[in-house]
This record gives sequence, C-alpha cells and structure tokens, in this order.
Amino acid sequence: MVKLRKYFFTCEFLKKLDEVSDGCCEDNGNKYIDFDLFAGDKFASCDSLIIKDEYLAFIEFKRFDLFENEIKLDNWLTDKSKNQQIILKGYESYFLIYNLCNELSINDKFKTIEKRYILVYKASNAKNKINNHFKSKITRLRVAFDDAFPIECQRFKKLLQKRIENVF
Repeated sequence: MVKLRKYFFTCEFLKKLDEVSDGCCEDNGNKYIDFDLFAGDKFASCDSLIIKDEYLAFIEFKRFDLFENEIKLDNWLTDKSKNQQIILKGYESYFLIYNLCNELSINDKFKTIEKRYILVYKASNAKNKINNHFKSKITRLRVAFDDAFPIECQRFKKLLQKRIENVF
C-alpha cells in the first residue's frame, strides 16, 4: 500500500484535518489525503483516505451541528437520497482505489488488506440518534469493507491519536 500512497497521493492532495473534514475536526498538525480533491468529485467520493500498511480507512465527514433544530436534522436523516449518497460514496471510493491498485499491479494486496469505512460526525445534540441511525445504514457497506461504523468527531480524534497518527 506504500506504493499506492507514494505513486498517486502527492503533496498537492495532502491537507490539514480541518480542511479535509470541512471543519468537522480541528487540525492536529498532521496531513491527510483530500480524497475529494484527488477524485475530482466531492459528491461521489469519501472526504479522506488513510493508507497504512495494515489497512485502508475511507473517511466521510458530516456536520450535523449546523442544523438549526432537531426537526431539520430529522428531515435530513429520513431523506433516503442523503443516506444513499453516503453509501454510494463508500462504494465509489472503494472501486476507485481498487482500480488504482490494478494499475499498479497490487490487487493481491488490496484484496487482503483490511478496509474500513468510517463516518465521522459532529453534532451539538442528538448524538445517540445520529449514531444509531448510521449504525444501521452503513452496515450495507460491509459487503466491500471489513468494518463500517459511525463515530462522533471527539472520539475520532482519540482514535487518530492512538492508531492512525503519522499518516505521512
């Protein structure tokens, strides 16, 4: 996977955490792949990609703290097209990386490496509602991903510190 990282994801695609997360997470001093920028389509790809030797993490960020009230949040959560878009972004991103690995002749590594889809959300209230909602929705991604889960942005920052730091 180092070959994938070095060959395709040059410095122009590396951004601060607050930039790739659209303000969902505060900057922590590290650089992350702006996968939207790389893919060229913000609406068809995950926001970021973390490439490690032992796993790939496809990251999607959502800002639910910007909703004015819980009714607007409920409307968003019950909008099937919004939920489908999150699922499709996962699969589109998966197949884009699969094709890149194919170009580099490292498909065997792609097939065996652990692939995770992480939906990171920021919410000022209704965190349990959001988490429970997406737990059920993104399980559909487990066809392609070894693990798929939602996580609140503060918990994600702790996860980054423990397991994902020093991406580049």
